[in-house]
Amino acid sequence: MVALSLIGSLLLALPAQAAPQAWMGVALSGDGDGHAPGVGIVEVFEGSPAQDAGLRAGDRLMSIDERPLGSYEDLVERLSHERPGTRLSVWVRRDVAVRLDPARVADGRPVLGVMLADGEHEGMLTITRVLEGSPAERAGLRAGDQLRSIDGRSTPTVARLKQGLARRDPEGSALAGISRRLTVELGAKPGGDRQPRAERPERAERTER
Repeated sequence: MVALSLIGSLLLALPAQAAPQAWMGVALSGDGDGHAPGVGIVEVFEGSPAQDAGLRAGDRLMSIDERPLGSYEDLVERLSHERPGTRLSVWVRRDVAVRLDPARVADGRPVLGVMLADGEHEGMLTITRVLEGSPAERAGLRAGDQLRSIDGRSTPTVARLKQGLARRDPEGSALAGISRRLTVELGAKPGGDRQPRAERPERAERTER
């Protein structure tokens, strides 16, 4: 009985092992200062949950589980409540260069090769289908993407999209601004010598200036 009590006392005296920190695996620009919504991603770490989910450097992280992000601190605070293995729904903004095809025109203007519906968010169009072999497919656009703009001009309606494409050379390219929903399964933050520059601002490498 004395031996059991002694073992119990020793166990209580041992320091509690800290729970592993949740990790996404991105370095941020630190430019979420109100000039533009969201936070810019300047680096996605090799083998990280962010890379597995399809996040890229240059993306702008807009929200997590529909909660908007406005700063690096917002992301840190959000992840501090999560554990490795948690699956989060994130929205990112991305600019995608679409190489147009002179063989694909309608009414004298180039087409992307997508089917569209009203967007999930105001001022956007939802891509419901991407046609096989189209400029959109070759550029990596996919069903579910929210089309926000063409060459920086907003596309809240199909008519506005057509107007934007009518200005483009069918043998040139267009810059499609999209919003995309991705699912990130958080990992455990690496420790020791392997610990990378995880979620922290990179003020010297701003993706948005």
